[in-house]
Amino acid sequence: MAKANRLSKRAIEALSKPGVYGDGNTLFLRVRNGGSKQWAQIIHVGGKRVEKGLGAFPLVSIEEARAAAFENRRKARNGENPFAVQRQRRNAAPTFAAALEAVLDIQRPTWRNPKSEALWRS
Repeated sequence: MAKANRLSKRAIEALSKPGVYGDGNTLFLRVRNGGSKQWAQIIHVGGKRVEKGLGAFPLVSIEEARAAAFENRRKARNGENPFAVQRQRRNAAPTFAAALEAVLDIQRPTWRNPKSEALWRS
């Protein structure tokens, strides 16, 4: 893609009209009604179109967003799912029931009364 079609930092800062502004190579900037700006990317992973947020501007600079988009495209091209790691992290969080059992196992040796476990469970 021609460099002239890409967004510049100055152009991004000047954007105020809500909409979607493409930077090229699957990367775009979404400007919302309140003026907030978020980077996003649309790529095809496993034959499916996937849109993924890359962070808010200016917290994520244009260079960082381009680098992340490039890495995601590279992984998708090699048959990997660039978003699978994030999904695994999200699914790795324990459920409330699992966390409760872990806390009860830790606390159980300190209890003097057998009713303590029932109180903790309630």
